[in-house]
Amino acid sequence: MDPARWRKIDELVDGALELPAAEREDYLTARCDGDDSLQREVLSLLRAQDGAQGFLENSALEVAASMRPRNSSRFPHVASGPGDRHLSDRKTDRTGRHG
Repeated sequence: MDPARWRKIDELVDGALELPAAEREDYLTARCDGDDSLQREVLSLLRAQDGAQGFLENSALEVAASMRPRNSSRFPHVASGPGDRHLSDRKTDRTGRHG
């Protein structure tokens, strides 16, 4: 991408982020001077920014816990809660068999 165009996109994104979401499209329409591809690019970046909000607000453990199967008996290799052990956590003898 042309560096001048990238700077323009960067300026437009920064300016739009300072506005309430409801005003951003009108702001871009006025600032993009009829360049529809420029406006689409900036709107795409703004949507990505909005979608990323809260991404790091939940810990990885909370996300993983919300994804674990509810019926863990169907998945014996998955621990079902705090303190539960995976099958791979069980002790093995010298032959590699679980004991």
